[in-house]
Formats: sequence, structure tokens, C-alpha cells
Amino acid sequence: QFLFLVVGGDTLSQSEILDPGKKKISMNGKYEVFMREDGNLQILGPNGDALWETLTSCDPDQLKGAVLDGNGRMLVIDFGGHTLWSSSDDQRDAVFIVIEYDGYWRGYNKNGEVLYQFPEN
Repeated sequence: QFLFLVVGGDTLSQSEILDPGKKKISMNGKYEVFMREDGNLQILGPNGDALWETLTSCDPDQLKGAVLDGNGRMLVIDFGGHTLWSSSDDQRDAVFIVIEYDGYWRGYNKNGEVLYQFPEN
């Protein structure tokens, strides 16, 4: 049994890159996941304040972006193949991750079950 989904502007699929300067926006338009060109991956609230961030930095010419890798973990990577940030070892196996209407960025498995979220609390 597999979950079939329509990928929208709020969803990052496995192996998809969120390029520097690009964002995913919640369906209600209030929350954004923003891959800053300086290497910091952020969740922004309705007023533009960072609700969560990786606090990573990278030369803009070297930054590849954020990716949900083949193991279902979130990474921020550079063109040299280096991982600047990754979700923890127990935050894996997601096939897509969605910025939700409540501001949480949740990773889901193929059955549509939530595996992890950012912020974690």
C-alpha cells in the first residue's frame, strides 16, 4: 500500500533540492521554509520571524541547498558533497516533508504517518 500525493508548493519530496533563495510555503500562506543563500535553513512565521533554523552558514557560491536524502533525512549540503547540517539519526525514513498550516515542518513515511517534525517540541 502506497500513499499517492500531489506535490505542491508546501512539500519537499525525497531527493528534491530546495535551492538557495527558494522556499516552500504552507497552504494557508502563513509559514515558509526558506533556504537562505547564506546556508541557514529556516522556518519563518507570519511576521517573518524565524521560528526554527539550522544556524548553518556557507559561501553562497558553494551552497547546493536543502535536500530530503534517500534515507529520508533532511540535509543542508554544499557542492563539494559536504553536509553542513543534518537531522538526527532517529529523524529518517521520510519520503516527503511538508510545511503545515500550524508552522511545523513534518516528515511523513509512505503511509502518511508523521515520523518527525521541526521544531521538535
